[in-house]
Order: sequence, then C-alpha cells, then structure tokens
Amino acid sequence: MGGHTHLIVFVSMFAAITLISEAQYILPIFKHEPSKQYYTLIYIGSATTSSPVNLLLDLGTNLTWLNCRNIKSLSSLRLVTCESSTCKSISGNGCDGKICLYREPSPFLLTNHTVTKTDRVVQDKATIFSTENGIPPSLVSFRPFTFSCAVQKNLQGIAPPISGVIGLSSGELPFWRQVTSAFNVIPKFALCLPSSRVGTFYMGATSSYDTPVFGGKNPVPMTLTPLKIDSGKYLISPTSIYVDGIPLSLNPSLLEGSPAQHGGSLHQR
Repeated sequence: MGGHTHLIVFVSMFAAITLISEAQYILPIFKHEPSKQYYTLIYIGSATTSSPVNLLLDLGTNLTWLNCRNIKSLSSLRLVTCESSTCKSISGNGCDGKICLYREPSPFLLTNHTVTKTDRVVQDKATIFSTENGIPPSLVSFRPFTFSCAVQKNLQGIAPPISGVIGLSSGELPFWRQVTSAFNVIPKFALCLPSSRVGTFYMGATSSYDTPVFGGKNPVPMTLTPLKIDSGKYLISPTSIYVDGIPLSLNPSLLEGSPAQHGGSLHQR
C-alpha cells in the first residue's frame, strides 16, 4: 500500500469502568468514489440469516438508521416500546401508540429544512470483527443492537450501495457506544479513513493503528486528527488551510473550533 495515506479521526470517551478485555472491535471503511462518501459494513440478524449492510459514517447522528428491507430475515427483529428505558434514552424520540419512534434529520439536510425522518426503533443482533494482540480478525456478535428502520425516501442523497447511516455522535446510543458497552471495553473509537482501498473503524482498545487490518500487511503513513467535544458536537482545531497547495491568509481566530451546524457525514469534497 505504498504511496497511500490514511487519515485517523480519534475520539475518546473515558469513564471510570473496569476493563475485562484489551480487544479491538473493528469494521472496514470504504470510500464511494463518485460521491466521496465513506461507509462501513456490518452484519445484522441471526447467525443463519444475517445480512451485510452498508452504512454511511456520520458523526452527527445519534441512532443508526437503515432501510430494513435490506435485511434478509426480520424474524429476529424486535420493536422497542415507548415505555422502555431504551426509548426514553434516545434523543428526539417519539411514540406511535406503544411503539418507540426516532426522529432525526437526514445528514444531507440543511438546518433551515423542516423535513425530519420518523421511524420505528427496533433491536436485533449485530456482527462485527474483533482482534487482540495482532491475532487475525474474527467475527463476534452482540445483542441487542438498537437502530431504526427507515423508508427508502429517507435515503435521498446517500450513494446507491449504502443502505442507511451509522450513528457516531457523542449521544447515548451511537453504534460505537453500544459496542463498547456490550463488550465492556473503554468507550473510545477511531476512524482510519482511506484515500483508496480499505480503511478501518476501531472501537475499544485503540492503542495501535499502524498495521492495516483489512487493507494489507504493510504499515501506512497516517495523520492523526483528534476531536474535541463541545455541546455534544465534535470539533477539530485546524492550524492552517491550504487550497491547491497554497496556504490561505486567515485570521487565526477563524480557525478556532465551533460545533458543526450541518451534521457530520464523512465525505471528501
């Protein structure tokens, strides 16, 4: 993979917890070249009928949502009730009778748009990869994985191979927090975004990123971009901006981090 570089976006949520494992929980990251959107792949459903689902990486979405018609079997899917603690912990929740709903703007909608998706909250089993101490990745599963079922019209703006959005916010039920809670590992994650080929989404013991897990055996040059959290939003602190290799002359105060206003879907412009 010589000549290729990756960008690591690192987020850590430290808490007073007792760790039982130094394992890393990982997923591949792909780049859809025509749209420049980054997405990952997870498996949803029981062992015999699990379905691979491509999901857009989005730092502004709390709860993962997807077109559930892309899941082969819905037999293991369970509706979340409105009275449950899970429903009450979801930011932007609502109710349809006794069924919990999730309301969330699409990551491609501007703040002055009023269109908001409203979908039923469900739970199923999710399967991802795990590795520890250099051991080749193996599949592991956890249940319940909480997400919501979206209708096709809510996928507007998302590239065709992608079936929904994987929530990576700093809220209560983003995907990375569900994983680290299920396996009792430190709540932090890192996104190794590929310029080409395959990157890696790390969760848990993210102490080492230099060996590609899905994209080959050779270390890849990487740039680390730590993220800060303010008012529930992720921030970066750029020191300069270049356009076609030429630095822009800007007041340094303009580069100070402020909460993102238009979501946080990961795509390259």
